[in-house]
Amino acid sequence: MTIELLDTTPLEKISLATVLELSGVSNGSLYYHFDDFRDLVEQAAVERFTRGLNDSISAIAELLNCTDAADFRQRVEHIILVFHDQDRRPFRMARLDTLGALATHPRLAERIGRAQEASTRQQGEYYAEFQRRGWFRNDLDPMALSAFMTATFLGRVVDDITDNPVDPAEWNKVALTAFTTILFPD
Repeated sequence: MTIELLDTTPLEKISLATVLELSGVSNGSLYYHFDDFRDLVEQAAVERFTRGLNDSISAIAELLNCTDAADFRQRVEHIILVFHDQDRRPFRMARLDTLGALATHPRLAERIGRAQEASTRQQGEYYAEFQRRGWFRNDLDPMALSAFMTATFLGRVVDDITDNPVDPAEWNKVALTAFTTILFPD
């Protein structure tokens, strides 16, 4: 329930009273399962953040089923467009909200950092496999590539927040050009 509350309420605005009221859980029960109220909210934020990371990993893992380099490239380009789509703005903004809270919540920062590191490592392993198959450039470190890709997808928020975002077709053209230049050996 707290995870869903994060969809509509910034991390800092969630109150104990709201959580208890919406969940029907007693104060004692809550503290039996969590160190304190912030622990509950932080664990919910980590779970929500991790779900987003896992969505990315699942999309990348599907690329292992590609039949050849052309199929691989077509699917990668599709993923790039999906993750940059304007419809994913709420997802990017939610991740940004969580990341923004890290400066003042060291325990949350540690938890999110571990989740991000695990995701980067998993994606990097997939990227290394794509390199072995000759489908990604071999001159780039797979872990650095993984971190860069994640950061770039989140970076779309820079345009999301403006009153006059750039033309989505033009954004996609730049994104595809940049990624295909970075990723593919030809």
